[in-house]
Amino acid sequence: MGSPGIERAEVVVIGGGLIGSAVAYYLARRGVRTILLERGGLLDGSSGACVGFVFVQTKKPGMKLKLT
Repeated sequence: MGSPGIERAEVVVIGGGLIGSAVAYYLARRGVRTILLERGGLLDGSSGACVGFVFVQTKKPGMKLKLT
């Protein structure tokens, strides 16, 4: 027996990183029965751990800030 709701989901999004969370959010907002599966917490994986040049304000002066 699976988790409640999985059997009725139209879409299953695997991974609660930045992209997976956004996809699940916008699908659900459009009325698509969506479930988001994440092994840990949201943004615990690479979205929360990698530098990725996403947040400029976290960069120290130097090459990474210049590249951003």
